[in-house]
Amino acid sequence: MFPEADKIVLLEEDLEVSPDFISYFDQTYHLLDIDPSLYCVSAWNDHGYNHTVGDPAQLYRIGFLPGLGWMLKRSLFFEELLPKWPPPWTDFDWDVMLRLSEHRKGRDCIIPDISRTYHFGYIGKHVGASMQFKYFYDHAFNTIPDVKLKDVDNMVFHKYEEMLMNALTGSVMVNGLAHDQTSCDGVFAPAPTNKTYVLFIRMQGPEDVGVWEKLSTCLNLWDLDIRGDHRGVWRFWYNGNPVIVVGVPYAELSSFAVHSQGEAVIFGGERSKRATSMGRWPPGLHRDMSEDRVRRFRLSSDAVNKAEADQRADREGEDT
Repeated sequence: MFPEADKIVLLEEDLEVSPDFISYFDQTYHLLDIDPSLYCVSAWNDHGYNHTVGDPAQLYRIGFLPGLGWMLKRSLFFEELLPKWPPPWTDFDWDVMLRLSEHRKGRDCIIPDISRTYHFGYIGKHVGASMQFKYFYDHAFNTIPDVKLKDVDNMVFHKYEEMLMNALTGSVMVNGLAHDQTSCDGVFAPAPTNKTYVLFIRMQGPEDVGVWEKLSTCLNLWDLDIRGDHRGVWRFWYNGNPVIVVGVPYAELSSFAVHSQGEAVIFGGERSKRATSMGRWPPGLHRDMSEDRVRRFRLSSDAVNKAEADQRADREGEDT
């Protein structure tokens, strides 16, 4: 099917797509041709929650495969990945396989600030109702048609590094955070200021993730594992302001970032046992029950009802 197409978009069945889903990929597909250090273009931002996004036209570059609607080169899929695809009788997930270093080979993915897919399924092998509510329910989802993406060609590796350096040069350092503070209240400006903020965290290497775990939980980002960074640099919005988190000294740009500020206050500490057990979005926090959110819950409910009906039909078929 479509033998002339040199790109493939993989889409799971429990995803709703944005009105500019096709346009998003149409504006970015050429990046896979001009930058061999790219692995994919994804429609999903793991850290893109309602309170941590700010620009539907913005893109990021990360060293992780988010999945949940993503584009890759046809040759990569058929020549590299498909021959190693897990057989259906194994208990090894395809997305886990594709994230392994032996397959990703250090290549990056492009993601949007605001996701172009929305995960609505809460019955499945790995995602149940609790996880769906805690990690997917309040995910931001673009509803604006025909968004013209900006800085698309700056997603090429060397240009993205230059763009990051420019953003860090003009940023304001967050310096009021105590090392033993467990809450993130008051860390960032409470309202838009038209400034970019940079926060330095202690990170000796890729496995030294205790501080990021603490920060991601108290800011209500994705905190189940470590993802979404560009070589030790995370980007998101908070209270209407762009934020850059830099792991020091692990991030390749950390020396430049610290030098651009003159000095650095480095956020340390670890996530408490209580915060670890609770995970993101503490219980009791008010949830937005807008018509759009109710509609998404109904999508999830419909998926559950269909799965249960299919199971009943299978059992009745076996009985007969």
